[in-house]
Amino acid sequence: MNARVRKKLARRKKRIEKRLATLGLPEAIDERLHLLKIHLPYHESDHVLNLAYNALCDGTCPQDIELRRNDEVFLDALDARRIPDPTTAGDFCRRFEAPDVYRLRDIINDVRKKAWAGQPPQRLPPELPAGRGAQEPVAGEGRAGAVRRLSLLLLHHQRP
Repeated sequence: MNARVRKKLARRKKRIEKRLATLGLPEAIDERLHLLKIHLPYHESDHVLNLAYNALCDGTCPQDIELRRNDEVFLDALDARRIPDPTTAGDFCRRFEAPDVYRLRDIINDVRKKAWAGQPPQRLPPELPAGRGAQEPVAGEGRAGAVRRLSLLLLHHQRP
């Protein structure tokens, strides 16, 4: 990949990370989703966003995370020295029970409402009518589908 493309990807990742921080998604996940007993070195939001970024970069399985762990541009874009490895991501996913998936969905929907609050109705995308966010279903087969759905919801807010 040439330097120009790498810089463009890095800028895009930084923009997404900044938007998520502005909306408070990482904090909301950490406050409301409790799957880990000890948060060293990662919190729930680190794992969720790591899986979403993997999907954003066309990763199709947790093993693709290993490629991101060694990608300096990716780590620089996230201002991270390291990200959870694939086995840790797999362990994290196995902790999810059905109520946890729905809780994560609700967290994302609450943040999505915040993202679109104050926007004029004509700016709302047709697939997200006002007031419908809390009713979004978790699509897909099992945990993998829920993670894929998460990445799609995160990407939905990155329109210029």
